[in-house]
Amino acid sequence: MRSRVKKKRDGVGTGVLLLHAAADAQQIMEEESKIDHLKNKIMYSENFQMCLDLKEQFCAASNNPEQQRAILRESLNEYAKFGEDVTMI
Repeated sequence: MRSRVKKKRDGVGTGVLLLHAAADAQQIMEEESKIDHLKNKIMYSENFQMCLDLKEQFCAASNNPEQQRAILRESLNEYAKFGEDVTMI
């Protein structure tokens, strides 16, 4: 009789432990998702910054004022789109 009671208690305890383990696993997955999301934002920002730096160098190397204005206009448009994209991310 005693062993049955003990088994029932162990079964209940195991169920509670499984619930806690599942909750912990869910929390870990959510935290990892947030971290991945932030890493993506960082990589996107770094990529955008490198692109702007290259366009700035290209603009500085150009002797054509029309080409310089076109590059600057394109950079401004991309910067505006970048702001929208980061907000969506």
